[in-house]
Amino acid sequence: MDENTIVSVLGFLFAFFSSSIIVRESTKRNSKDIEKLKDKFEEISRNVNGLTVSIAVLQNDINYIKEFFEKK
Repeated sequence: MDENTIVSVLGFLFAFFSSSIIVRESTKRNSKDIEKLKDKFEEISRNVNGLTVSIAVLQNDINYIKEFFEKK
C-alpha cells in the first residue's frame, strides 16, 4: 500500500469512529429527552384525570342543587 492509501484508510476509520461516537452521544441525549417528555406526559395525564374527576363532582353537585330547587 502506498502512503496515500494508508492516509485515506486512516481518515476513513477516524471519521467512521467519530461519527459513531457522535451518534451514540446523540442517542443518549435523545433518550433522556424522551424520558423527560414521558414524565411530562404522565404528569399532564394525571392532571387531566384529576380535572375529569373534579368536573364529574361539580356536575353531580349542580344536579343536586338543581333537584333541590325543583322540589321547592
